[in-house]
Amino acid sequence: MSKPVCKTLTLAQRVDVIERLNRNESQTSIATAFGVNQSQISRIQKNKDKIIEEWQRNSNPDRKRKRVGKSEDIEEALVRWFSQARSRQLPVSGPLLMEKADQLAHGLGITDFKATNGWLERWKTRNAIQFKKQHGEKQDADYYGAERWAIEVLPGILKDYSPKDIFNADETGLYWRAIPDGTLSFKGIEAPGSKVAKDRMTLLLAAT
Repeated sequence: MSKPVCKTLTLAQRVDVIERLNRNESQTSIATAFGVNQSQISRIQKNKDKIIEEWQRNSNPDRKRKRVGKSEDIEEALVRWFSQARSRQLPVSGPLLMEKADQLAHGLGITDFKATNGWLERWKTRNAIQFKKQHGEKQDADYYGAERWAIEVLPGILKDYSPKDIFNADETGLYWRAIPDGTLSFKGIEAPGSKVAKDRMTLLLAAT
């Protein structure tokens, strides 16, 4: 059996290794996946805190020189918060990031900062963050069948009723404890989903 080639993993790959270790994957399987020795995976595990700190300081491994945004302190604080949230597998959206950035600015005593969509997009680009779905795609609805029923069946049902007595109603399930099925995540890092909460309410919505 050939011996794994000794090679240096990029910062993004080392962070990926840490993510796999956090999911309780074995060092042997990870070493095989990356084509390195198990001892290298062991060293990454021992130095994971330093690696995460380096990632948070300059999370884009392809960037040679760090660029400073509108407010360096706010951006670095937001990267740290975002990294902690994702390490706990919490879903993070754009509006949540902007709200958190404004809170951090207030906490840092910065009064001339306001998070905007443009600022957020630049911040995501600088830190290699992108949106990812956490679950598979849902099956498409039967739009053809619904349209056919509305054209061929519904008029016959409504013809004997006055418009004021006609309501459009439908029921839907509300999983009131469920979290979003997508999140922003660092580029190159998987976004595993969490167990879906099954607490459900049935709502009946109606309108004239």
